[in-house]
Amino acid sequence: MPCPKLVPLIEGGHTAAEDEEARAAVREYLAPVLESGADTLILGCTHYPLLTEVIRAEAGDRLTLIDSGAESIAALHRALEERGLLRECGEGSARFLVSGDAADFAKNGGRFLNQELFGKVEQADAEAFGK
Repeated sequence: MPCPKLVPLIEGGHTAAEDEEARAAVREYLAPVLESGADTLILGCTHYPLLTEVIRAEAGDRLTLIDSGAESIAALHRALEERGLLRECGEGSARFLVSGDAADFAKNGGRFLNQELFGKVEQADAEAFGK
């Protein structure tokens, strides 16, 4: 189900359970889901887990929430483990190449990943990748 109001709200920082703007949008999109009697909601966008508190505030425990990103990571972890490809120790490093604004990604991505991203994000030259 498309929810076009949610990503701009999330990227604008409207993710708290007490944020009335976020709650109104979530309430609007949840109404038909709850009316249908659904018991499970798959969060199909990487942004949506940031609204878990808002969704819980509106739906209570009537819905089981499934974070599609977390489920994908769990499946990847299992596949790497089965193939003996998991790194046993140490920490890796991250570098983020973005086609959009690097500063915006660092700010918003840091909230998503719960870590500081400034200095790790670079503007990608999309044309260079096609060569």
